[in-house]
Amino acid sequence: MLSEKQIKFVKALYPFTQLNYGQLNLLWQRTTNSSSKISSSLISKLEQKKFLMIKQEEGMKRKSRYLVKQFDIATAYPELFEASKIPEAYRHETRPAYKVNESLNFHDEALKSLVIQTLPPKYEALAFPRVKNNINGILVPDAILVKNGVITYLEYDNLTERAADFLSKLPRYLYEAKQDLEKKINLVFIFKDETVQLPDFVNTRKTSPIPRMIDLQQKIYRLKTLDQKPYWEALKSCPNFKIYFLTHGEALDKLEDLLEGKYFQDISYKKPDQMEVEETQINKPSKSKKPSNIEKNKPTSQPDHSSSDKYVFE
Repeated sequence: MLSEKQIKFVKALYPFTQLNYGQLNLLWQRTTNSSSKISSSLISKLEQKKFLMIKQEEGMKRKSRYLVKQFDIATAYPELFEASKIPEAYRHETRPAYKVNESLNFHDEALKSLVIQTLPPKYEALAFPRVKNNINGILVPDAILVKNGVITYLEYDNLTERAADFLSKLPRYLYEAKQDLEKKINLVFIFKDETVQLPDFVNTRKTSPIPRMIDLQQKIYRLKTLDQKPYWEALKSCPNFKIYFLTHGEALDKLEDLLEGKYFQDISYKKPDQMEVEETQINKPSKSKKPSNIEKNKPTSQPDHSSSDKYVFE
């Protein structure tokens, strides 16, 4: 039998398809509020229950990968698969997987690593939809996290997507948010930057993605909704929907606080023709001029903004 603490860990383990030892250990520490490493006896127990399957090269424990058997976990603990918390449009692509996808790519590994490092202690649901293409005209996010009834969609930008393709996502997410103005939705775009470090990949990015972020922000104010109305005006009429732009480094520092609901106050609106955009370094934000509509949110408990800023469009 698993203890209550161990079952809590299994719940956190469930959405992931595979983890390396470092990710597995960090997930254990964050979800159980423990400073100790995950025990080998627990790993063995999870193997026996067929919740984990280890892929290990001989004599290379540090290079081991742990395949998560979602279907076996969901069969043993059906209550852990809280499908009702995931928006209906995405439930089909977040069902338990019969077979683990063992392929790896930079995009998915960077997002997975980021989520593990910023996962709140308590949340209602976490899912990584397997199919990333459109479903009946609805875009599928890279990850979905639900906490305190607030739905957060995560989109990880590898900096390879065309601006037109990137911007085409926004009207569809807005359309979904407008269907129920009582439902709070965050759309968080995370941009790959030079700070990303992954054990199995080489990050060739050497510069900040902030110029791309600013360029996309400017284009947003020329965007149209699905019914051809100005996107900026439509956002003002949908107060339950917020769009965040974060570099990977900023997300490591601030995403957990955002998911905890600390960054939703004192947002001002300005017209596009009042917009003044100033390029800032990722770790040295300008203090003399604030880019309008790329606002710094003021949290209820004042965190340190000295190293990075948070950008929100609403």
